[in-house]
Amino acid sequence: MQTIRKTVENNLCVSCGACVAVCPKKCISFSRKKGMYIPEINQDSCISCGMCLKVCAGGNIRHGEIKNTERYLLGDYKNIISAKTNSNDILRASTSGGVVTQLVKLLLQQNTYDAACLVNGYNYDNLLEALRFEKNQSLESSPKSRYLTVSHEQTIKHMISHPDEKLIIVAVPCAVQGIINVIKLYRLKRENYLIIGLFCDKTMHYGVVDYFKQHPASKGKKLVNFYFRTKEAGGWPGNVRLTYSDGTHTDLPKTERMKVKEYFMPERCLYCFDKLNRLCDIAVGDDYKPENADSAGKNSVIIRTEQGLNIWKLCEKSFSFSQSSPEDIISSQHLRAKRDNLSFSTIKINNGESSDKKTIRKYREALRKLETGKSENLYISVNNDCIKTKRKLRIKKMVAKLLKITGVKH
Repeated sequence: MQTIRKTVENNLCVSCGACVAVCPKKCISFSRKKGMYIPEINQDSCISCGMCLKVCAGGNIRHGEIKNTERYLLGDYKNIISAKTNSNDILRASTSGGVVTQLVKLLLQQNTYDAACLVNGYNYDNLLEALRFEKNQSLESSPKSRYLTVSHEQTIKHMISHPDEKLIIVAVPCAVQGIINVIKLYRLKRENYLIIGLFCDKTMHYGVVDYFKQHPASKGKKLVNFYFRTKEAGGWPGNVRLTYSDGTHTDLPKTERMKVKEYFMPERCLYCFDKLNRLCDIAVGDDYKPENADSAGKNSVIIRTEQGLNIWKLCEKSFSFSQSSPEDIISSQHLRAKRDNLSFSTIKINNGESSDKKTIRKYREALRKLETGKSENLYISVNNDCIKTKRKLRIKKMVAKLLKITGVKH
């Protein structure tokens, strides 16, 4: 029987923690290697039952199920809207429109669900863990985007040991896949779980935290909290904020975050098609449609299931919202860019081979950047490579422009 060793060897782990949660012998644990938290199996205790691989979110590239159309990537839906909370406090604290925090708060207060499983805090010295929140607990340290892999080990263990409890689960697409796998494997009641899915266009491993610790702006100070995006630093869509042990902070432009994503993501992100969280009840992300741009931030909300639709109707008075469309989502979320992921997954399945030389070059360049993101001196290595890449792109554009002017074909 195969285990998640196969996932690790193929560089497909997403650190979701499902394998640890379901192991009957408790012989799987995480260790950090070059920024990634990777599961390790104690072979002396392992009975090769295969449970870990059955729930694994990353190990299987479902190439045969994928259709190369934007409509497929959008997924099923009941309604699509643009929304933001009516609570100024929640809106101010959130990354964008505050929809997730407002929904969670209302549903716990109304006793519609027993608890919510959310990420807590902004310190990343260890693997982030989704924790259980009840209605009497503050959600103050939960909002804002993390952009890091999160373990849902404790959530899944609680689901298995308390099968009748009603939970709100907030997670990115790969983690949602793992949670759905657990629900099916243990025959849990799907209706007991409201799954609020976050849009995700590449997550990152913890090497990115080390990168910002080494950033010259930190001037050797001890970094205690790290905000990938906060509206306190320039409004939506938010800039980077580094806070230090002496109580001071440094704000960096959002370009500092965006330029390093391709260096610090798990390799599995190269093969992922599910930007819009196709398996959840309610999917939530930033609303990037130009006419909806707002310095306070708004969310694009895709209500996917009947359960999600009923929940939205229960809570809609707490939001300002307007109708949106599939075309709005497809365009503003740049779903066409996911075609590269389809090509890369084909190459991965074919052990690095492809008849398309251009695609092979792009794929190898993507893998090279991931290796650069594992360097010892991260800031110097990654920043220098960013400069070189930007210079090459500028030269390429200049050449293309000259060829167009002269009419020379290439």
